[in-house]
Amino acid sequence: MRWIEAVIVVLTGTIGVCYFIEIFLLPQTTLVNRRFGLFVAENFRSAFRAFTERVFASQSRECCEAMLLREAKTPFYARVEARSSDNGQECRAMVVDITERKRSEKKIQEQANLLERIGFP
Repeated sequence: MRWIEAVIVVLTGTIGVCYFIEIFLLPQTTLVNRRFGLFVAENFRSAFRAFTERVFASQSRECCEAMLLREAKTPFYARVEARSSDNGQECRAMVVDITERKRSEKKIQEQANLLERIGFP
């Protein structure tokens, strides 16, 4: 399992500090000061925007699953867990690559559908 930890500044949405960044296949210096939203696939952006609004509106940990993009715009599924700082100006987020889990879930669903079609109890 690969993951990244990033601090995202509220006002600009930029990445301030990041560690363990291999998930995006980019050097750390390339990620810092870039908008995190640029790594979110377009069809997931509105849901991700709502997620970040929830993060900064509360002091509790929030979670979301979204399709993110690597350097070459190759997509991967990610689980993002985030919590805002005490001052509400930034949040700490952990991003976990869940692509393999999503593939497994899809295969299981396909098998369940097949069993249902053939009338297996």
